[in-house]
Amino acid sequence: MCIRDRFTELYEQVNRRNEEYKKYINIYNTLITTHEQLKDRLDRAIDARDGYKASKSKKEKEQYMKTLTILVQELVQNVTNAQEIFGKIKAERDDNQKKLDEWILKERNYLRILSDFHKECMRNQELRELLEGS
Repeated sequence: MCIRDRFTELYEQVNRRNEEYKKYINIYNTLITTHEQLKDRLDRAIDARDGYKASKSKKEKEQYMKTLTILVQELVQNVTNAQEIFGKIKAERDDNQKKLDEWILKERNYLRILSDFHKECMRNQELRELLEGS
């Protein structure tokens, strides 16, 4: 009975850790996607800069300046959004780390109690043998 309960506890613990692992993978994939989007925006800004240098008339230069202004605004907005998302993810990670630390502390306490119980069982067995021997 005790062994089955312990295996159930271990299974639940492994399941919780797998869920946390999946969350970290999801966060990593989100950050990779964000990085790719920001890189794409930067490439477009570089293309716009090159177009501005290649433009000849004042009207073309003004159009490129408007394009650059729009791109800079988009980049600033994306950076702000990315920072907000990063802050949320960091807070969630810190919360998960706190929960993990609590679980580890509970597990250590459980193992200490289990060890104490085992020692008391052994002591009880020795006392029983001593009584039966008398």
